[in-house]
Amino acid sequence: MKINPKYGDKIISIPSSQVMKNLKEADGTELKVLIFALSEQNASLDEYCDALSLEKEEVKRALSFWKERGVFSVTGLKGAATKKEAGAKEKRTAVTTPAEQKRSAPSLEFTAPPKAVFATSNLPVYSSDEITSALKRSPELSSLIDECNNICKRMLNVHEIGMIVSAYDYLSLGSDYIMLLCSYVNRNEKKSFRDFETQVIRLYDGGIRDYAALEEYIELMAQVSDTEAKIRRLFGMQNRQLTDSERSALKNWVAWGVKDEMIDKAYEITVDNTSKPNVKYMNKIIENWHTSGITTPEEADKASEDYKKLLAEKTSGRTKRNKNAPEKETEAGSFNAKDFYLAALKRSYGDNN
Repeated sequence: MKINPKYGDKIISIPSSQVMKNLKEADGTELKVLIFALSEQNASLDEYCDALSLEKEEVKRALSFWKERGVFSVTGLKGAATKKEAGAKEKRTAVTTPAEQKRSAPSLEFTAPPKAVFATSNLPVYSSDEITSALKRSPELSSLIDECNNICKRMLNVHEIGMIVSAYDYLSLGSDYIMLLCSYVNRNEKKSFRDFETQVIRLYDGGIRDYAALEEYIELMAQVSDTEAKIRRLFGMQNRQLTDSERSALKNWVAWGVKDEMIDKAYEITVDNTSKPNVKYMNKIIENWHTSGITTPEEADKASEDYKKLLAEKTSGRTKRNKNAPEKETEAGSFNAKDFYLAALKRSYGDNN
């Protein structure tokens, strides 16, 4: 029988040797808690209970079971009962505050403290002997390499395996992190595994050094990619790459949760006011909306109308004050509030054209 895992956007890494040799002793609760723990490494006890329909003492007992067998270390776990004690203990519901719930969240530790950031664009090169030594020190590393082969759907060469070993052994990145990054690189159809090395270094230097942070980053980049595709269609920018400042603006829009309808609205205003697509101008509009708490096209239209009315009132006041100056009254009377409003927008958005 052969099992072919279907890797998606999330991968659970299991310390194979420690788990397999203790698998016979584990009961159903301990297996459920193990899988959940490896998937959600920062979950609170309440989240364990809700997801698995277990009592806190059952969760704590199961976590202690795997901790004692060296599968992972746990911090913030107190008063874990044995199986016998948990079965005999009367069930009771404790009322806790959010702060107490947060303090009760167990923290799983799988990796050593991160080393210093890189000064070069390359991982340390591991020789064949060094790779062999690393495999002897960490038996689970062999399983990690096999999984990366499966993800890439080919056998990695010695240099590529050296990158995996370097990320695991030198940077102390977890197996789940490395497999997720490998899956991400492979999904983007990079022709060279060199991109794995580039990504590892850039992410490590950027402080993205655990699975949860990497997962969040990948989700963010997927949203940025979708937004970029939309902007390319709107602006007809199929023949050039976005600049760093343009891509930075798109990341901000995603981080702010800007909806597609607001991007469309900002695009319309940009083209109406400048007669051409301009990401910088468009970003100023969206930034102004974000600062002002405007999140719908209706709110944007209302803010625009309110501003026009204010300008019209000021213009009307100037006309009345200058009624004894015919030449100036004519000038003021011919003033177009919309033109003034648009000019104010341009100044506000940094467009001096």
